[in-house]
Amino acid sequence: MQEHSTEGHPFLSIITGLYNSEPYLAHYVAMLQEQTFTDWEAILVDDGSTDGTCAKVEELIAKDSRFRLVRKQPEGFPSRSRAVGLSLARAPYVAFVDHDDFWAPQKLECQVEALKRYPKPAILHTDRIVWQDREPPQVKYHYSGSMDQLPIRVQRPEDVIYQGLQIIFSSFLGPKEWVESVGFHPDMKGVDDFYLFVRLAQLGPIIRVDLPLTYYYAHGQNLSHSRNIFVEGFYKVYEALCLDPVPEHVKRSIHAQACRTEAVSLFATNRKEALRLLLKSLRLYFIPSTLNRLLFLIMTWWIPLSQQEKLFRWVKLVKFKIPTVKDLGLLVRGKQKSYPSREGLH
Repeated sequence: MQEHSTEGHPFLSIITGLYNSEPYLAHYVAMLQEQTFTDWEAILVDDGSTDGTCAKVEELIAKDSRFRLVRKQPEGFPSRSRAVGLSLARAPYVAFVDHDDFWAPQKLECQVEALKRYPKPAILHTDRIVWQDREPPQVKYHYSGSMDQLPIRVQRPEDVIYQGLQIIFSSFLGPKEWVESVGFHPDMKGVDDFYLFVRLAQLGPIIRVDLPLTYYYAHGQNLSHSRNIFVEGFYKVYEALCLDPVPEHVKRSIHAQACRTEAVSLFATNRKEALRLLLKSLRLYFIPSTLNRLLFLIMTWWIPLSQQEKLFRWVKLVKFKIPTVKDLGLLVRGKQKSYPSREGLH
């Protein structure tokens, strides 16, 4: 396909933070090299790995000058690694992908095609599938239609951010200058993408390629991720937005999500406080999924607290394991061999 380089620089900079990533690197490098769109550079920022990550990266990328390895002092904040990569990016557009997520080979090609119709979206993302196997899917989704008929649509931030984040960070692509203007909050962990998307949504349209081109790796660490990190993170996002020039209804929606996240973390230990927080969340900003959590809490009120945690974990696991009707259609058309689900992350 036609290259898009300008003045010797690539069209797209791909940024990945690394930390003890050695088990994933061979798949990661192969995934980028399989992309049908090739005019990119990849900036890999290592946050002080203690395994063989850096040596493995150097071995894998020795024959491909599009890759760059950057080492930094360990800080434990992915947002800071992403900020370092962003500062070194030479392309007008940037994308981010975690070392354990996967892209279908046409992912970048389809997004670059979408830019022809929407030349400067604030957020350009794809549909996604949640993947649970450690190995990458052997048969990834393939779009066989015409690029002129690529399914693309404009989305409202109310639907994909303010009522719960429905955008996988590894599916994102956007203008570097806008991402730089917002930046990554240095003290946020687990929600730095959420803060970025809230701010970007104030600058321009959200565009989605309606094809499952991003595979989010939902391993056990994702499912059992410390709830305290997300509870603290959502409140940090809200506090930061209180100082930013965003509309009041946006701040209320984030505050509501913070209250909801804290409430869910208390389901198994303090149901009365969880109930209070859910009601507060609904008063701040009505989100249908918050009402669902309230109904779940009421219906399980009689279950002993000792069993509540097991029940909640089972519900979370079912969300990731049972495919929706749309999933089945996508997977059949893409000739997939497995049936993962695509539920939201938060």
